[in-house]
Amino acid sequence: MNTEQEKTALQKVEDTLKRFWMGQKKSRLINARHTEVLVEPKVFIGGSLNPEISKLLIQEYLGKISAEDIAKGRVIITSDLIRIFNNDGTLVAEVRGKRIIDSMINKITNFLGKELSAKVSKDGDKYLEPKLEDIYSFGEIKNALIEFVADMEKHDSKNLVRDAITLLSRPAPTQPVR
Repeated sequence: MNTEQEKTALQKVEDTLKRFWMGQKKSRLINARHTEVLVEPKVFIGGSLNPEISKLLIQEYLGKISAEDIAKGRVIITSDLIRIFNNDGTLVAEVRGKRIIDSMINKITNFLGKELSAKVSKDGDKYLEPKLEDIYSFGEIKNALIEFVADMEKHDSKNLVRDAITLLSRPAPTQPVR
């Protein structure tokens, strides 16, 4: 058995990914009559990362993205694709899984709804009426975003969500009190 000093970098990566896999409760213990077997993933398959591990890593990363990541274009979310870029603008990953995309769109929609319900428009009304559980429909968000971006400044981008997140991330000017 290798000691920590004797392990190669690849072995350390494999061990870390296996611990991550087990931490996600993906490992299973199989009981036989006189034996227990712990099922571990094969980390690399044919020189590539196991797709199941890759999927878990991407889900973990997407669960931790911020509005700033979207505003700076490090994560681009469309109805059929999520693109993840590094800080240099190089494409790192593309996600086409419908469940992951729907989950991220839901997360962004709820975030925008919560932010827009706290903002007051130029005419003194809120862009959205606050809801108890911060759950808003896409139609509500879309209309509020259009009004919000139009009130704040002209935009030339075709990405309304990115424009809105950029504007929401800025320190708020003094809002009229109602």
